[in-house]
Amino acid sequence: QITLRGSDRYVARLVHSPLAADLASTSIAVDSVVRHDRSYLITGGLGGLGLSLARWLAEQGAGSVILAGRNPPGPPEQAALQQLSQSGFHLTAVQVDVCDFPAIAQLLADIALSGPPLAGIFHLASVLQDQTLLDLSEQTLRTVLLPKVQGAWNLHRLAPPGLDFFVLYSSAASLCGSLGQASYCAANSFLDALAHHRQSGALPALSIQWGPFSGVGMAAHQGLGQRIAERGIESLSPDVGHQLLGSLLISSRAVVGVMRLRARQWIESIPSAASLPFYSDLAKQSAHSVQLTVGAQKLLTQLRQVSTGEQLPMLVAFLQQQIGAVLLMEPERIAPKTPLVGLGLDSLLSLEIRNRLEMSLGIRLQATALFTYPHVAALAQYVLERLELVQPAGAPTNKTASRAQTDSPRAKDGRKLEQLSDEELALVAEELLS
Repeated sequence: QITLRGSDRYVARLVHSPLAADLASTSIAVDSVVRHDRSYLITGGLGGLGLSLARWLAEQGAGSVILAGRNPPGPPEQAALQQLSQSGFHLTAVQVDVCDFPAIAQLLADIALSGPPLAGIFHLASVLQDQTLLDLSEQTLRTVLLPKVQGAWNLHRLAPPGLDFFVLYSSAASLCGSLGQASYCAANSFLDALAHHRQSGALPALSIQWGPFSGVGMAAHQGLGQRIAERGIESLSPDVGHQLLGSLLISSRAVVGVMRLRARQWIESIPSAASLPFYSDLAKQSAHSVQLTVGAQKLLTQLRQVSTGEQLPMLVAFLQQQIGAVLLMEPERIAPKTPLVGLGLDSLLSLEIRNRLEMSLGIRLQATALFTYPHVAALAQYVLERLELVQPAGAPTNKTASRAQTDSPRAKDGRKLEQLSDEELALVAEELLS
């Protein structure tokens, strides 16, 4: 790991070996790599990130840039295209699907015939469609995999000889994992593997596992930047990303991860990460354990000091704040008995809220808690029970429970699975998976 110091701190982490030596020894100007007598192809280039990259290539002196995209550019992108064209920069925009092998073959043939020789390919094409594994369908999997996997493979097969670089825009999701993005993680992992495969055959290749970008890219477009930042991965400005790209193009590495990472915050937002070998060094640095925040410690102290009737309103207010932070809503808008599903709660957000509550309160909650207890008032009652501050509704007294354990014919053999409620099954499953 190294820290690149500019206007902020950026952590670049390599999959196999340190990047420090490469960047420290780099004194070659970027414009000696980006050439004025060569062409550069950007797939997925008609979006904000592709246009930002095209502008950077123009500033570095690229002779010609071809932007290829499956969908036509929207009004903001059209304005950016027009601005780039008026600057005297040779820019071509084409609508083509990178998954279409014959179409990409024809595009590369046209580039070879009509302009400067192709010297670089940047593969940015991507689709994001988050779902939990239980909800993941074959169609969703294909939708996410094809642009990156099939598109990259088409470019690999069709790329002309003599390229200076072949750059794949992978994602930090491949490096760190990401909740609800199994298909996206797999797609980006393929790009990383393809980069190694190409380098093993003495072909140029670089797969960059980018963190989210601010203002452009899918995370920004879908409003995910703030949510990802709360987990510990903050957005990277395109300008800083391009500064890093200039150095990475000169390096010999096949795969590099670049992100603004707050390691302790990331581990605390995803408790299971602390036990993974990949995070072992970061876990040691953060001295991770289930540590309560100052606010949560104060809340728990107050809950123990007040009467039972005062506990529930205090916890409701706390839950409104925590849920509001994830749903990006003001706490006041989350009425105690308003169904959370009606406010936009889905399975991914519910897991994020559950993780947040577990870490802040130091308790374990069932995976389906926010659906079993569908509004804040019910959830608050459940959380109070988990905190053991109140007696669960309908729970037997110690005397009754003791007699039941002694007298029940099932007490010695245990209860069968088919006799457990859905809630109890969820708790069993959670314990087995933890």
